[in-house]
Amino acid sequence: MVNKTTRTALIGASLFSISAASGFVAGMPMAYAAAETAAPAEDFGELQEIVVTARKRSEDVLKTPVAVSVLTSDTIAQRGVVSVNDIADQTPGMNVTNNAAGRSDRSFQQMVIRGFAPAIVDITTVATFIDGVPVSSASALTTISDPERVEVLKGPQSAYFGRNTFAGAFNVVNKVPTDEFHGSASAMVGSRDNYRLSAALEGPIVGDKLTFRVTGDRFSKSGSYENASNTSQTLGDQSTTSGTLMLVFKPIDGLTIKAFGLLSKDDDGPSAQGLISAYTVTNSSGKVVVQGQSNCKLNGNPTFCGTAPSLTSTTPSASTLTDSYIKNFLSLPNGRFISPSDGAQGYGLFATSTTATSRRITRSPTPT
Repeated sequence: MVNKTTRTALIGASLFSISAASGFVAGMPMAYAAAETAAPAEDFGELQEIVVTARKRSEDVLKTPVAVSVLTSDTIAQRGVVSVNDIADQTPGMNVTNNAAGRSDRSFQQMVIRGFAPAIVDITTVATFIDGVPVSSASALTTISDPERVEVLKGPQSAYFGRNTFAGAFNVVNKVPTDEFHGSASAMVGSRDNYRLSAALEGPIVGDKLTFRVTGDRFSKSGSYENASNTSQTLGDQSTTSGTLMLVFKPIDGLTIKAFGLLSKDDDGPSAQGLISAYTVTNSSGKVVVQGQSNCKLNGNPTFCGTAPSLTSTTPSASTLTDSYIKNFLSLPNGRFISPSDGAQGYGLFATSTTATSRRITRSPTPT
């Protein structure tokens, strides 16, 4: 089993301001994100105010009576956060399970907060949201390349976010476009074919009454494990192409209407998985395919007692040969929910996500 570390370089540039930054990242330390960024105060060591919407209204995180961890846009950029797993690494008490459906990939990611894991695979204890609107997939959250902040609320949040939030809630907040034109672009490159390109543009359509923000993102990397069955191939390859559009309409004072759309496409290779079998598996000719590793028997059946054995040197491995038999099988239209042209073309994960949300925010006019 070969696990190779990825070294990453980050480069950022503003299109409409004279600024540039570049850096080399060899490792990212875990840290609390809530209200730890110091503001450049002149005389006092004041902390920068971080506004959250944990209770469906904007308020200072230090005055919110809810356990919440926050990753601001600056923190996300500085630490190279590109996935839900990266966010979990930066958030105390949060973990992400990638093999809830028996696959070690992004097909079914489950968030676990404070150890509250769901008892049933398709019923989560942590719900995911974009601007407070629920979305079905956790992986859709990472397609927002430049959010204003990410909020991780811990503990039951049913009163504010509804059901399936017994352990907590995960909310991504988009940046609201301004009435001035702004744009930005960033690039990340690294070893193992690791790269990310992203760009954003915002500005007015009708003064400050109607504004827009559009983003595009492309992320790709090769897997960290060599396929024991085919050493020229890696397992765990990932790639995502996504785009978002936000419109903000302010027809009158005190009324704001937000519309947001997202389109994302994941195209991953075979996942990195290893098999520890109690039984010895053979093929039709009697050749051993998987060696049994049981150390005891239960009712006469091979099983494991005590500590489970380690993976063998021949794992992780996957048979990814796409021969004529498999191609013909995948092209059969019978018994399929979707057209074969839109379905599986080989081994790995192919997923397309679309999200559309709208919100109306009404505020009382400020007394004069």
